[in-house]
Amino acid sequence: MTTRIARIVTGALLLLAPMCILSAAEISLDQYHDFRSMRQSLRTLVDGYPDLMTLESLGQTIQGRDIYAVTLTAGSSPEQQPGILIAGGVQGKDIAASEACLGILQGLASGYGQVDSVTAALETTTFYVLPRVNPDATEAYFSSPQYERTLNARSMDPDKDGRTDEDGYNDLNEDGFITLLRIPDPAGGWLPDHQVPQLLKQADPEQGERGRYRVMPEGIDDDEDGEWNEDEPGGVNFNRNFTFQYRFFTEGAGPHQVSEAGTRAVADFAFAHNNIAAVFSFGPGNNLFHPWESRRNGDRADRSSRRPVTSVLPEDEKYYRILSRKFREITALHDAPAAVRGAGDFSRWAYYHYGRWSLSVPVWWPPAIETEPDTGTTGMDGNGNGNQDRSRLRMTAGDDPLNMERRLWAWLQQTNQTDKFVEWTEISHPDFPDTTVEVGGFQPYVSLNPPVDSLAGRALRNTQFLVHLSQLLGRISLEQIRVENLHSNVYRITVVAANSGFLPTSSRLGARNQWAPPVKVALELTEEQELASGRSVHLVDAIAGSGDTREYQWVVIGEQSSRVTLTAGSPMTGSLRRTIELR
Repeated sequence: MTTRIARIVTGALLLLAPMCILSAAEISLDQYHDFRSMRQSLRTLVDGYPDLMTLESLGQTIQGRDIYAVTLTAGSSPEQQPGILIAGGVQGKDIAASEACLGILQGLASGYGQVDSVTAALETTTFYVLPRVNPDATEAYFSSPQYERTLNARSMDPDKDGRTDEDGYNDLNEDGFITLLRIPDPAGGWLPDHQVPQLLKQADPEQGERGRYRVMPEGIDDDEDGEWNEDEPGGVNFNRNFTFQYRFFTEGAGPHQVSEAGTRAVADFAFAHNNIAAVFSFGPGNNLFHPWESRRNGDRADRSSRRPVTSVLPEDEKYYRILSRKFREITALHDAPAAVRGAGDFSRWAYYHYGRWSLSVPVWWPPAIETEPDTGTTGMDGNGNGNQDRSRLRMTAGDDPLNMERRLWAWLQQTNQTDKFVEWTEISHPDFPDTTVEVGGFQPYVSLNPPVDSLAGRALRNTQFLVHLSQLLGRISLEQIRVENLHSNVYRITVVAANSGFLPTSSRLGARNQWAPPVKVALELTEEQELASGRSVHLVDAIAGSGDTREYQWVVIGEQSSRVTLTAGSPMTGSLRRTIELR
């Protein structure tokens, strides 16, 4: 098994060129696309590669924007071969995810016929790419003032005052960005970080820390109810609206599971395409760096009771570990942020309720770097903008919730992007007339969306992995077909069906919840023939990978030289059809 995987990885690593191949259908990957320019880019690609791509709208959002899906394959029957669903924009504020999807489409299409591994992938696998599943939220990136929006355009009333969208954010310093307010308050619970004092951390009473500030997003109490920014425009987060561990009455969850046009469209599309074997989403689930682990005790309880399964099954856990390792090897990415396990999130729904292999990773995160502060003393000034010592700080991922912000700060300093952090500046706030209120913090979107010159490279790395993934999917092959003449016109047919892919034909959970279609092995006879022994149809929940086999036998009564038909496979593995002569 190890040798086989090494050979596949070597082939995948040869995918170095497709993003660089020029064609008439080349699209720009040096900008972030608003909805209109993204739509035009999709049409350009589809028009440029009509034999490989088709474009369809799965429905429209509340604001009338289409939710697009691109089908990409060189196979003659897209739904008769294994499929991979790729979703971008799961977090509305993650604009880079949509750009990565565009890059993946261009890389695969332009690589067809040029790079062997890409050609093989497109001839044996169907890629379904949904580049922007929550376009109403994403469009906020292109508006002013800019703020990180994850909610769609459904009007909600979270403060239950009978009004909607009445208390959003306000650009108080008129710089075009919604950042943070810090307001002196001993009970506020926030204080300057000891490593990077420009950042704010929550006070830890167990460490003897006391808060100095109240912190909130930039804005005023528009509806004068004593709360700030509690009713921003919109109301439902795509990544909190799915069925797995959905939580009613929580922020962004929506009125009920799959309540939104976007989530319904994506779920309906998934269930309508039984050939989808794996789901790859750009998002915070990040099990490609932090593979899901089985909780052994909890899983035994799940197996012996009617409680829902909430832990990856042990049989699937090992494959998630291997896929994680291969992703890191192929992409050479590292120091990724911690995984976020959200209620109602898309990536876990795809595994637990849709029954497919589900993989998730952010497109980009602040790189871990070493930084040496320029100042030579330790301390803080009256504004909390103090000095740091000369010790070298390694900004790595860890349990400290502020670690990623420190990494982002250090990276911005190193790359001369200091303007991406708004320095704390005193303003006049109408709700706090006798208090020194300051506005500052990171500009919106900086933590998830890199400079545009990084987009093509990230898209290429993920394309390499997806090509590799397509080669790992379960595939049915027929290793042996034997016909024995037992007596006059009596024949025994023996067939050995094998899974030639690395992954099982279905995850264990997919087979258990019965959403993943089983492997079907069937023998079809003519009216003149008779089945004397054996079942005409065998259904197998899952066949393990790397050459695992199942043997089937039938005894058939029929004329010599007459023919029977054997079919084997499933929508997720592709199917084979063989004609067998009785002789």
